[in-house]
Amino acid sequence: HHQEKLPFDEPTLTALNKGDIRYAITKIDSLMTVYPENDYLRYFYGTILINNGSEKVINLIDTLKSHGDTVYSGLLELHIDIMIGDKSAKAKLERKLKEYPNNNELILLDWIARLDNGEFEYAESTLNEIRKLTPLKYLPLLAIYYHSYDRDYKTALKYLSVLRNESIFKMDKDFKRLSFLQDRNIHYGFDSSFTVKYEHCGAQPGMQFLTGNGISLKMGFDTRTNGYGFTIHKKSLGDCLEGKQFYNIEKGIQYNYMSGPADVTGKLVNFKIPYVENFLVEYFDGGLTIADGVFSPLLFNAAVTINSKDEIVTIHNKESLAKYINGLSQEDYTVVPYRVRKGWMFVPCEIHGKKVEMIVETGSRDVNFNALAVKRLGIETYESSLKWRGEDYPVTKLDTEIKIGNFTYTVTGGLKSKFVLGNLGYGLGTAGDIGPDFIRNYIFTIDPFNSQIILEKY
Repeated sequence: HHQEKLPFDEPTLTALNKGDIRYAITKIDSLMTVYPENDYLRYFYGTILINNGSEKVINLIDTLKSHGDTVYSGLLELHIDIMIGDKSAKAKLERKLKEYPNNNELILLDWIARLDNGEFEYAESTLNEIRKLTPLKYLPLLAIYYHSYDRDYKTALKYLSVLRNESIFKMDKDFKRLSFLQDRNIHYGFDSSFTVKYEHCGAQPGMQFLTGNGISLKMGFDTRTNGYGFTIHKKSLGDCLEGKQFYNIEKGIQYNYMSGPADVTGKLVNFKIPYVENFLVEYFDGGLTIADGVFSPLLFNAAVTINSKDEIVTIHNKESLAKYINGLSQEDYTVVPYRVRKGWMFVPCEIHGKKVEMIVETGSRDVNFNALAVKRLGIETYESSLKWRGEDYPVTKLDTEIKIGNFTYTVTGGLKSKFVLGNLGYGLGTAGDIGPDFIRNYIFTIDPFNSQIILEKY
């Protein structure tokens, strides 16, 4: 298929190279009216929209189809399928690459998919090559930075330094944090198996931590805590903890429920329960009142079983987990593999016979699907409303079934959302998220030794 040239001037190219996507999109929008026949321009624009999780691409695909195009519209649909984690998309991508070996957008997409499938060394060795092929010079670098976060802090710092040196992204807060953390291990291991106190932390389950100087902390399990954090959302409480102050970063943290950024302090604290020394605790004034804070269960190099019905949390080492699994009867549990991106957990799910990825989000409501996934999976929706702080808000809802492992979970009144959760701006994301209602429905074990979750029926 004839691949046309992209008619970009120097400022547009610079914006694309540096990741100034808002500016680039404005420029390309006006270019499309100047070059109405250039479908390759439309296709390139579509790939940018998908990388950033924008549902505007759906109209663009319809426009291409109305022009009689079958090639670029099909490639954009493939790109969406990769974005939402469609398991059949990998084979499709390989076929399309054979068909269009010179399509740089497809070559980039394949590179991202291979990086995501664990081919980190391949991605490192071909990074410079892939950056030469695309006007989106920032994108492969950003992708490898996020994936390096799941390896070790030092590698993450290396790639973040390149992003900063090329004036692509500053990420000052991340840079300062990684500079302090670069020689530390991400995970903490335990020698034995033990139970800890279960805590109700609003919608999400949690557990109690007890510090060496006797302060108890009520901490929510947060499978979407960015970059393996343990964060206390009350500065006065953090100040009471005994331990060496590791760093203080001005305006170092902001969550979407906060009115503005807050200073964040990192402190090395000794815990009595679970017993761990020099544990990194970060704290700031975040105004979270339902718990003292949240933490990523993936911080532990140990398995965690959350039993919300009997209110028990068990921490397992490798041996005790194996013994625990051997004691389960085959029909009462199912095993689901997970993958991790920047400390977030993604699991395969089946909807309408299609296998996609969803993010396990203990801090969410129940189940959300993004607009791209709703369209590609053919999920029917209906208009409804949602109460939030006493007021009704219009929302789009859906009812469907999700197959996870061998279990089927019925979704009633799930939400359709505009944004793609798990999307970090480089073309990967999810079909949606599964929240705390789902987790409370089962005895839920996170097994990092085999990168899987184990769901048991009550």
